[in-house]
Amino acid sequence: MSCCLSQGGDDDVDALLAQFALEEKAKNSADIREDVVPPSARVYASFTAHPTSVRFTPLLLFMSVASAACHLT
Repeated sequence: MSCCLSQGGDDDVDALLAQFALEEKAKNSADIREDVVPPSARVYASFTAHPTSVRFTPLLLFMSVASAACHLT
């Protein structure tokens, strides 16, 4: 490794460290957009067997509606 440093010099190491620092900063940054269309409404549902039923197994339907504006069209 010392042979590589003696050939390239200390300037190359500083340049590499600066390049790595820029790449890490780009990875950890967030792109915030404010003029985007809100997502469409979504419906989630699941069927679950009734826990106390013995003779027959009725299914319970659990649903939820998720929307950015909290309304359906």
